[in-house]
Amino acid sequence: MSDPQPSSRRVPRRTLIALLVVLLIAAPTAAYGLWQHSAQLSTQASAATLDAPTNLRCTNVTDLSGFAARVNWTAPASRPAGTIDYRVVVTSGSHSDTITVQNRTDHTFRMGLLEGLVGGVWSLLFGGTPVNVSVQAIHRASGWTSVVSSETVSIRRSYNLTGGVRCA
Repeated sequence: MSDPQPSSRRVPRRTLIALLVVLLIAAPTAAYGLWQHSAQLSTQASAATLDAPTNLRCTNVTDLSGFAARVNWTAPASRPAGTIDYRVVVTSGSHSDTITVQNRTDHTFRMGLLEGLVGGVWSLLFGGTPVNVSVQAIHRASGWTSVVSSETVSIRRSYNLTGGVRCA
């Protein structure tokens, strides 16, 4: 009989068992170490209320350029600290346009003399359609905006020959 020859591929049982025990202990510890991490994160958020301007009113004025319409409003009572600008929204039918007014609570609508003369004759012939004016507050530092004021005033081209703009 011949003696069995040891295989070079065989691993003794004790070595295999020891390797499995080490893996069973080391693998979860390594995984825990990889996934455990402690960090601190901080942030700052702020919120404020910016109400819409109120008490919209229109006043007819006359100056060197002819007849004009001055629209005034009251600044929002509830607002964050800082400068408040305003967006004047002019709407006619489905069309609207905006004018930005910086740090004031009024805007004067006017026309030049020649444009007023031509516009006055045009209005006499074809009529002038009033446009609605409303206002929105804008907090300059943050860009926050209020809703557009629910109050509106109307302005129109003047019907006299010198033209201009009047409160409707």
